[in-house]
Amino acid sequence: MTWPAMQLTIAGLASRAKMTRRTFIRWFRTGNRPGARRMVVQARVLRAWQLLEATKMATEDVASATGFGSADALRHHFRKRLGTRLVRYRAIFQTSGPPQSNSPRRPPSPPRPRFSPA
Repeated sequence: MTWPAMQLTIAGLASRAKMTRRTFIRWFRTGNRPGARRMVVQARVLRAWQLLEATKMATEDVASATGFGSADALRHHFRKRLGTRLVRYRAIFQTSGPPQSNSPRRPPSPPRPRFSPA
C-alpha cells in the first residue's frame, strides 16, 4: 500500500517525519506552506491522476487505492484541484492514445493538472 492510500493522521505523519506533533504542526504554520491536509489531498489527487492515465480501473477502485473515502470525494477533489471533471478527463485521455501508424499528427494531449494552493 502506498502512502496516499493510507489512513493518515497528524501524529503518524509527524512520527514519519521524525518530529513531534507540535513541531510538525508549527512547521506547516510557518512560512508559505500549504497545510498538511492540503498536501495529502494533493498527493492523493496526483496518484489518482496517474492511475486514471495508466489503468482502466473503475472510479471506486481508484478512490480506494488513493485513500479517498469514496468516489464522490475523489470526484470533488479532482475537479477542485485540476479544474475538470474526472469523467471528462478520463474520456479525453482514453481517446488520445498513441497515434495511428497512418496518422500524420498526434492527438491532442489531455489537460495537465493545475494544482491550486486553495
